[in-house]
Amino acid sequence: MDPLLDSSTPETLQGSSHLNTRMRHKLQNSAFWANCLRRALHLGQKDLLDLMDLLLAPASKVLNNWFEADVLKVTLATDAVIGTTASVHTPGSGYVLLHHVMGESDGDRGIWSYVEGGMGSVSLAIAAAAEEAGATILTNAEVSKLMIEDTGRVHGVLLADGTILHSSVVLSNATPFKTFMDLVPDDVLPHDFHNAIKCSDYRSVHCLLK
Repeated sequence: MDPLLDSSTPETLQGSSHLNTRMRHKLQNSAFWANCLRRALHLGQKDLLDLMDLLLAPASKVLNNWFEADVLKVTLATDAVIGTTASVHTPGSGYVLLHHVMGESDGDRGIWSYVEGGMGSVSLAIAAAAEEAGATILTNAEVSKLMIEDTGRVHGVLLADGTILHSSVVLSNATPFKTFMDLVPDDVLPHDFHNAIKCSDYRSVHCLLK
């Protein structure tokens, strides 16, 4: 799984009519799938089936196959539900368990590492790198709405104080609900997409367990 997770995922090419660009894109995707196929063949049929069973099975099945003591299975089961809204009986939760076990830090498997100074240090490091590259960072600048043209393309944001910031690309790390329900005008999004976002469940697994 390591090479797969570390590889750039194949994506659908959007809006390019240049033959060279399309050919290079197809070659990159072909190389990705060829690498996956080569590794799958190298595993052999039995190991490949075992891997697929581990990835698709409920974590409860995986734990029952490997351990006997309930207290140990319950302890390890937390790694199968962290960051999800599923239970240990949900198909595919076995991968979540595997994901946490196969993680590494400084070459050591299955351990957690913490950022010195807290996660805020990561944000400060990103901000410093961005400013060094020429970016301008505004804080305490509440976004009121995204400015979207009649064609559906975004062209900037409107701040709460009336300031307009023009940009052909807008990235949002707010929740999908906040971004699409509060910041995007109502008449821009398809009705089905709007309803799907409106009905999304944002509770964490910890709330569900309670």
